Amino acid sequence: MDCMQHVFKEDQASNGLVRELFQLINALKDIGKNVSDYASPDLVDINEDSGIRVLCDNIETSTLDLVREGRSGSSERLWGIDSQSRVLGLEGVDVHIVAAALVGGRQVLVPGLQGVKWLGLKFRYIPSDTDELARHYGNYIYVKSRHVNRFFDGRFNDEAIREEIRSHVESSLLEAAPPNAFVLLDGPLFSTSAALGMDNDYSRLYYSLIEERVRAMNGKNVIGIVKRISHSKYLAKCLNLDIDDESIARRQADNMGGSSNGGRIAYKVGPITIETTDGKYSKTAWYLVVPMGKFRHVVRVESLNAELLDDKIGVVASMIDPTGTAVPISIADRLSRRLSSAAMHLIGNLSPLNPTYDGLRELENSIRDIGVIP
Repeated sequence: MDCMQHVFKEDQASNGLVRELFQLINALKDIGKNVSDYASPDLVDINEDSGIRVLCDNIETSTLDLVREGRSGSSERLWGIDSQSRVLGLEGVDVHIVAAALVGGRQVLVPGLQGVKWLGLKFRYIPSDTDELARHYGNYIYVKSRHVNRFFDGRFNDEAIREEIRSHVESSLLEAAPPNAFVLLDGPLFSTSAALGMDNDYSRLYYSLIEERVRAMNGKNVIGIVKRISHSKYLAKCLNLDIDDESIARRQADNMGGSSNGGRIAYKVGPITIETTDGKYSKTAWYLVVPMGKFRHVVRVESLNAELLDDKIGVVASMIDPTGTAVPISIADRLSRRLSSAAMHLIGNLSPLNPTYDGLRELENSIRDIGVIP
């Protein structure tokens, strides 16, 4: 417990942790009274790429001088946001945990930010009295969607639950950033799930999440940095190719030729516009290829404001660190990772329900992340 107290020594995190964990443990104690029929999850494909349109007038590749760009942005205060999602499997239920951090002129942590729900319960069956669960615990933990009138029972898609909680947490941190702040966000600005192209609860959910995210970014200068693009094919659609965007960006950089000048030269490929099929929401994106020693990191950077992205892309490229993302995000990542791991460890120890096999593995990983065991 001493280690947990060290991890949660910030008052804002401690207050949120105690309040929500108290409600969660009470809910877990009540679960045995609410068991009903087992339910299979909805089988829906909510991966990216199929619920959107990609527009591109002229794809170009050019270089960025990282030394010059780094100097030009050296006096600018950057904020970073990152979140960590974990799922603890228990008897009959999964506990979704999302911790996050906003770092910059100050730190804002979740758990800790008032009014932000960061825990969710997904039942692997259909509870007999969902109204009672929502009435007793819904103000503190997720037991049903905020955007569609559905309980998180065994039928609800697991990835959609994770996305809803994560989006709410990150959007709340965006709203907590100062007006006109320059914020770097880990991941896409908003999800481009295949659910957007459907006509069901999940399409309505994901459109609501986009609306929530765009509203949270209002008045802020936000750029998203997407690291995992090995299966993305937005750029491929523009070039009519059937390979992943990461490979295309690397090839475009290779075609530029010349020396990388000791790793001081990066490459940008783009721009492209990604928009929802109804045309209501859109974002501009470029691909960055940034040498780091003998390796080259490839990321996609996104913004709702094309001019902002064009102006700041060099600063962002100069901030890419050995982990493949920008320094402020790396700092937020370390904080959120330890917060989520400590929360999982506490829940695992306090829960009246036994963990599943997968739950035990996740608990073991969380203990390593907070340094309890080597």
